Amino acid sequence: MKKAPHIIAAATLAGMIFVSTNPSAEAASFDPVLAQPTSTFPFTDVPAERVEMVSALYQNKFFNGVSADKFGWDLPIKRVDAAMIAARGMGFRKGNSMPEEWLTFRDIPGRAKDAIIYLQFYEVVNGKTETLFGSNDMITRGEAAIILARAYNDVLLSPTETVHSFTDATGRYAEAINRLAATGIVNGKTPDRFGTNDPVTRGAFAMMVSRLSDPALSPSSYGSLPSSQDGLTMEVEKNTYSLSSDTGISLTLINATDFRYEYHHGYALEKKQGDKWLGLRSNYGISYPPIIPTIEAGESQRGNVRFDSFRTLMTAGEYRIRNTFYPWDSLNKEDVVSIAAYFTITE
Repeated sequence: MKKAPHIIAAATLAGMIFVSTNPSAEAASFDPVLAQPTSTFPFTDVPAERVEMVSALYQNKFFNGVSADKFGWDLPIKRVDAAMIAARGMGFRKGNSMPEEWLTFRDIPGRAKDAIIYLQFYEVVNGKTETLFGSNDMITRGEAAIILARAYNDVLLSPTETVHSFTDATGRYAEAINRLAATGIVNGKTPDRFGTNDPVTRGAFAMMVSRLSDPALSPSSYGSLPSSQDGLTMEVEKNTYSLSSDTGISLTLINATDFRYEYHHGYALEKKQGDKWLGLRSNYGISYPPIIPTIEAGESQRGNVRFDSFRTLMTAGEYRIRNTFYPWDSLNKEDVVSIAAYFTITE
């Protein structure tokens, strides 16, 4: 496969299975109870126990249905559609414009060109040939494993030994399937068969993507944090934000000290689960200016953090936005301040 040129700075991008008795198996249970449609969840062919998962993917724009009321749970999925979902999981967003000269495949529909170029840049996808991606071919479980393992490389475990008993997880598929299995993302079609060459269903692919996009794979290294410390305060504009009507968080920083602080360009967004805070991963390809942001003595700053800056699934719950601040004239680590602002997200 021809590789997209890497001499162009990454800043260009920034403009932007065995049917187990275990209920977590990828396949739905035999003769499952199907979901009832609601005003926010239109699909009638999703097993009832998978509604929450599919609803989160649908709401976060990872998946659409195959029709107004069908998700296509048991249907296979095309390579081009699976690739577009993987790109969405890495942080690609509709409207991101990519240099078309980077595209090496001639069978990509217009709706998918930018997403495939994005995946080529990050070396996530290969074609069937040098010039054919195989857009309309149904993707196999083995191919899906490779693409997802590359797209979500940063959250997968890297075991030194084989952790499964699949006799068909060999060759170019071996590492990807082993990493996904070790992280708890995939099961087999039988105890000793992954089904590498079988088509993957939309339902099974959705379950893989949902597990890979779970914030539980990215626990925060920070425990409880104050909203105000040593003269620095962080506030959000309102206590509750809605995924359906809000596009991000508005916040205010207040520096009541008599000296300047430096801080990170990127704010960390975290969700509370039990007594732990879990990190939402930022999109690939975000580029920041080389100048370190500062807040001067006595200054207040307003800012916005967009929801679509994060590639982890966002669902209703308790959240916080945090950052770390460094006194301008101090090298003492004890003077470093980490604060957070707390809020709730609803659907």
